[in-house]
Amino acid sequence: MSPKLNSAICLLAWASPAWAQSVVLLPSKTNTLIQVTSASVQQLSNGQGDIYVGRTNQDGQGPATISIRRGLVAFDVADNVPAGATITGVTLTVDDVRELNGSQTITLSRMLRDWGQGASYFDGGQGAPAANGDATWYYTFYNAADPAASPTWTAPGGLAGVDFSATISAAALDPATGVANQSLSWSSTANLGMLTDVQQWLDNPATNFGWIVLGNESAGQTAKRFGGQNATSPETPPQLAVQYSEPTWIWTGNAGNAAWTSSGNWSSSAGTPGGNAAIVLGSSAAISATVDLLAAAPRVSQLTFDANHTVTMTSTAPGGGRLTLDNGSNPVAVVVSSSGSVIDNTIVVGLDSDLGVTIGGSGDSLTIAGSIVDGDAAHGIQMDGAGTLILSGDNTYTGPTSVEAGTLLLTASDALPDGTSLTVGAGGTLIFDPPAVAASADSSESTSSTAASAVPEPTMPTLLAAGALAAGIVWFLPRKATRV
Repeated sequence: MSPKLNSAICLLAWASPAWAQSVVLLPSKTNTLIQVTSASVQQLSNGQGDIYVGRTNQDGQGPATISIRRGLVAFDVADNVPAGATITGVTLTVDDVRELNGSQTITLSRMLRDWGQGASYFDGGQGAPAANGDATWYYTFYNAADPAASPTWTAPGGLAGVDFSATISAAALDPATGVANQSLSWSSTANLGMLTDVQQWLDNPATNFGWIVLGNESAGQTAKRFGGQNATSPETPPQLAVQYSEPTWIWTGNAGNAAWTSSGNWSSSAGTPGGNAAIVLGSSAAISATVDLLAAAPRVSQLTFDANHTVTMTSTAPGGGRLTLDNGSNPVAVVVSSSGSVIDNTIVVGLDSDLGVTIGGSGDSLTIAGSIVDGDAAHGIQMDGAGTLILSGDNTYTGPTSVEAGTLLLTASDALPDGTSLTVGAGGTLIFDPPAVAASADSSESTSSTAASAVPEPTMPTLLAAGALAAGIVWFLPRKATRV
């Protein structure tokens, strides 16, 4: 008897692919430069407290000698974004703790000098006596034991063009809503200088001294208070959201071997691909190529099988290898523009993100012969394009499988794991053809269905015609299907 395919009505939503990476950073340090009258008086700072910008009312409306506040904030970009990545979007968000002192424009400029954060703390704009290592109005790093030996700013409070850039990287209006803990954001959408700054900090980490945050210094009682690095609920610390595209690593095969771990096989001079890399395979001169993972166990955010090249990914390491697909909360894009490429059965494919496979031409194909398994959570597969994806491993991933277009060919009874749901869209085709199934008199027949007809009990191999499940029917396939 034929195995039954039990059906259920279900709408399956997939997010549209977005291959950019993103990360949200908390500050590596913050501080406030608090104006004092000279270098010889007690220096003030607020290394562990909130950030103040603008002017308090300590000098009234006269010439300011003690009322100006300038904020400092820095983020460790290079340790959180891959080297060689392209920064595509930046947003800095701070928490206005009080929402007082009118609507004020707050600007960011890139720091050109390094500065310190010590243990000073005061819950207010007055500041506290500077601790060792603090940035102050006169000093970049305060030497508490010998103040006169402290390195100084070019001018008190920092000099534009020398201590910080004279070019404003970003500006935003902070309104006075009177409601505490309202957020203020600067975005690279309107402030392209932020992209330039963060890209420089990634490419040249030694130049990353963060931003100086400046408010209205022309009048008293304009100061704004933002949560600092150590802000706790209901306050929040500054957050820097960074969007970036991964550096692309192109396989050349020029090392004269098949090893993933040979730097000569890659177009980049930076060695071999690191974590969450974007990979292009098959751009070498050879029409066909073998790529041996050995024991590298790479983590990939995007994988392209290049046009007109047939690539076999394998692992000759004892016990085989592992390829982890990880693009954070976005699907991993596997793009295929060739025929006959294979990830063979020596490789376990781990899903730390959903997998989006696009197989371009009708003659293009990719075979995943090894097991596809969940990584940190349940993840599924979405297929698109005109070509064929062949699954022939003993798969155990638990997320849904969706065929939006093209052909999904299942050549093993365990290719669809227990309990996974399968949705075939209007442009999709499913072929379930385990080679171990015994032939019968009607095995050459295929059963088609339409969206309006009843779900058939198919013979095998079975072809479900394109568009047969366009109404959103989800199929649950049994494991280890057999025919007698």
